Amino acid sequence: KVFLMILDLLLLHSGFVDPFKICCGHATVDHIVYCGHEKLVNGTKIRGTSCSDPSTYISWDGAHYTHRANELIARQVIHGSLSDPQIPLFIGLQPGPL
Repeated sequence: KVFLMILDLLLLHSGFVDPFKICCGHATVDHIVYCGHEKLVNGTKIRGTSCSDPSTYISWDGAHYTHRANELIARQVIHGSLSDPQIPLFIGLQPGPL
């Protein structure tokens, strides 16, 4: 279910900029410059720097999600939206008879 939520983030954008762009690094069809690295591309030095507002991106570096994307996923887990049956985490952890 987490994968489906991430897919929803990608498809619905949820206030994010282009859902397939990374915040830290530089990626095109022809090349990728990893976050914090430099690469010479067609005689031009390209730096893999971070974006100015990570909260508008889903992916930090192409492999990891940003804090905001993780927060949205965690909120769904805590509120029970991704469990079956849908039981909020804090209710499931309370002591008492079942």
